[in-house]
Amino acid sequence: MEDLSKRTVNIKYKKSPDYRISPATGAWGGVTPQAEVLCSFFVEHVDTPESVNITIENGVVKAGDEVSSGNWVRELQTAVIMRPDIAKSVGKWLIKKAEEAMSPKPTLNS
Repeated sequence: MEDLSKRTVNIKYKKSPDYRISPATGAWGGVTPQAEVLCSFFVEHVDTPESVNITIENGVVKAGDEVSSGNWVRELQTAVIMRPDIAKSVGKWLIKKAEEAMSPKPTLNS
């Protein structure tokens, strides 16, 4: 009979065809009505100008004058919904990895 109190399981990582790396300068979210945690990652940047006025002198384009709203945008990149226990575990993992990255000799791939 197999002893189930301790065993080793091999887990293989495989990337989905939709896998991509997304930049993030912050996150926004909260608790959903189903008591799960929603975390939307965003990138902050100045809003794209509505238009650009350019000057052409003798067939040569000179500097352009941007007509911009001047607003900052938080562009949502992707969102993750997790059970609270998973969100807590991911949070602890993120803190550990951030501390490793900030240490003089970060440990890679662990």
